[in-house]
Amino acid sequence: MTTFDRILAILLSLYMTLVPFSSVPAEPTDAKNESAIMLDVALLSDIHVKDEGSKQHQNLKNGLKNLSTNFPKLDAMAVSGDLTNGGEEVSLKLFYEALLANTSLGKYIVAPGNHDIGHSPLSNSEARKVNIELMNRYLGYENEEIYYSQDVNGYTFIVIGDDIGNKSNTPVMSDKQIAFLDEELAKATAEGKPAFVICHWPLAHTNGIDILWPGGGVNNDNSEKLKTVMEKYKNVFVISGHTHVGLSSDLFSKIFGYSFVETKNGVTYVSVPCFGKFNRHIPFSPSIFLRMEVYANKVVFRPYNLRSLKWYPKYDKTVTLNNI
Repeated sequence: MTTFDRILAILLSLYMTLVPFSSVPAEPTDAKNESAIMLDVALLSDIHVKDEGSKQHQNLKNGLKNLSTNFPKLDAMAVSGDLTNGGEEVSLKLFYEALLANTSLGKYIVAPGNHDIGHSPLSNSEARKVNIELMNRYLGYENEEIYYSQDVNGYTFIVIGDDIGNKSNTPVMSDKQIAFLDEELAKATAEGKPAFVICHWPLAHTNGIDILWPGGGVNNDNSEKLKTVMEKYKNVFVISGHTHVGLSSDLFSKIFGYSFVETKNGVTYVSVPCFGKFNRHIPFSPSIFLRMEVYANKVVFRPYNLRSLKWYPKYDKTVTLNNI
């Protein structure tokens, strides 16, 4: 992205943010058809919890309280990484304690990110062990690896991530993990249902990662292996975070060539806005989550701000399922 493109992106983001009625305290478009929703999931990312009582910690607690009040019938929550800012064990405990104290959902799917592993005061391998241990303790899992799968109402969520890397921001995924993903996707999509892959880092050439943060996503080698696996199956959704991309309008996407929800070679890539800090694009504020509604023939992503309690309907994204 050139300097001119960056300035244009900022000006466009400012304009769209300041447009009247850019967010509205309204019900989602399909609220009257909520009985048709087959799976209803809150997607959050990049919480960045620091010390107890810190801005991010308080933001998380307040947001989760509002989530419970305004969305009491959600089936699950998926958090796509960077639960903490520095990967300290005390910060991870604060995240899980806030999560369980302020919500009571049936399932939680949590994927550690680079701040939870690569930015930890521990080595990467030790940080992975701490993340697995606390996830098991608080969520009742029995995972032995960073990667795992969970069933929610008959739909499969598959968490993948950095299982052998030793760098702060760049994940490395073993062939064993990629084989696990292949096996899980084969089972998950066998009856025509969509499957959801949770990975903190966007894959190469998706969601603008090459423009926003060159080299900051899953490396080209791992990305190609993952894509080769996922493109074998219908209705695969990859849910990530990491870039703090925020939301992008159709006009923005036409100009700059990427979006927070985009489909390539049959796989849909979703970059969840940052919850704990700022976002690059519209709107800039934190506390945004995506409500993912799964219907028989489509999946709908609806942004909602848990601080202002407003929807952003102009950024709703609908992906039609391939049911053939």
